[in-house]
Order: sequence, then structure tokens, then C-alpha cells
Amino acid sequence: MKYLLLFTGFLLSATCVAERYYVSPQGNTNSSGSDWNNTLTLNAALARSVAGDEIWTLEGTYLLEAT
Repeated sequence: MKYLLLFTGFLLSATCVAERYYVSPQGNTNSSGSDWNNTLTLNAALARSVAGDEIWTLEGTYLLEAT
């Protein structure tokens, strides 16, 4: 029983991992957004993100593209 609870806890924690996207005004839509050296545009980060994800931005002016 103890192992079943541990296994269930592991499965639940594995599905709750949030993604972090790094964004800069000079970002690239084809970048991974995984660190400050591979930043995304704000639009690309918004398109990739889901509930619970984090979007970190550098200081600057961001212009959103209409979709």
C-alpha cells in the first residue's frame, strides 16, 4: 500500500511541471525560450504557454501582433 501511494504521488507530481519561457523585445519566434540566450518574442511565448507556465520578460517595449 505504501508503494502504491508513493507511485501515485510521483505520477501526480510529474504532470504538474510548469514550463518557463524567457522573452525579450529582440527575441526570435524559432528560439526555444529556455534561457536568456534563446529568448522568444512575446507573441511566440503566449502561443506556446498553457495554464501554469511562466513567462519572464526583459525590460523593454513589446508590441503585440494581431492574430
